[in-house]
Amino acid sequence: MLERFSGAISQAHQVVRRQLERRPWLIIVLFVAIAFIIFVCFSTERYLAFQTNYFDLGLYANSMWRTIHGYDSWPTLILPSSPGHINHISPILGLVVLAYALVPDPRTLLVVQAAAIAFAAIPLYMIALRQTQRQFLSVTVAVLFLANPALHGIIRFDFHTESFIPLLVFLMYFAYPRRSPILFYLSLGAMLSTIEYSAVLGMGIGLALWVVKKRMDRRILGTFLGSLTLLAIIALSTVGRAFESWNWTNVGCIQEVLVENNSSISLDGGGNHKFKILILKRELPIFSFPRPIHLFSIDSFPRWDREA
Repeated sequence: MLERFSGAISQAHQVVRRQLERRPWLIIVLFVAIAFIIFVCFSTERYLAFQTNYFDLGLYANSMWRTIHGYDSWPTLILPSSPGHINHISPILGLVVLAYALVPDPRTLLVVQAAAIAFAAIPLYMIALRQTQRQFLSVTVAVLFLANPALHGIIRFDFHTESFIPLLVFLMYFAYPRRSPILFYLSLGAMLSTIEYSAVLGMGIGLALWVVKKRMDRRILGTFLGSLTLLAIIALSTVGRAFESWNWTNVGCIQEVLVENNSSISLDGGGNHKFKILILKRELPIFSFPRPIHLFSIDSFPRWDREA
């Protein structure tokens, strides 16, 4: 019996070793899959435990819900100076909303974020393998990236468009020396569409490539021009208020209210409408609610109850 078990283990070891020799990328795929599952489970459990916030998971989920249901137009989601993302410039949300439209649930955003962070290890592994030609070292670099506690902070705190930046930056560095420029420019455009201060990151990447290559080529020039264009858009949106015509106008003015404990307040939202909001000042146990509650009920949210 023991001999059969030992023989089976030996055969399995040989099969795995043979497969890894033929397909060495399988090991990094395994680590990425494990990290993705862990990230998804952790972030969704936080959501189910009421540990997520309106800033920013609720904000993005609300903005996308309103977009796919026709309450707001596509420009309010991707252009600056619109309340969908508090004046951030994040056109990449126009792609994320496609996944949200398939499964309109805030957890969809958490899954997309977990995928972006976990899959960033793949181009990093490919860069390391290209530079070192050492399989074990390349896998180690990618695994250390996935184990970085600073990276886990993104998973721990809601949904943010910055989570796409590592994947897109690694893709830029991976695609830069390749003959075809398509992947590089696509990665550059997507990186600059994550959030406004990616323009500074783009300038830094362009400068770093210029210093290393000691010459200016079209890809470096494109990186500088794309970053400068984003800086110009920032100036137009913050100084010139160029995109404010896409703002929501039916919400009204809501004054800031400070509460010491959990309480329900009524606010005048403008016009003939009044809105009721339940404010949770402290964390509550998961199973402490005797009946379902609506945490937010103003006109801008997917679920609301209006009082005349």
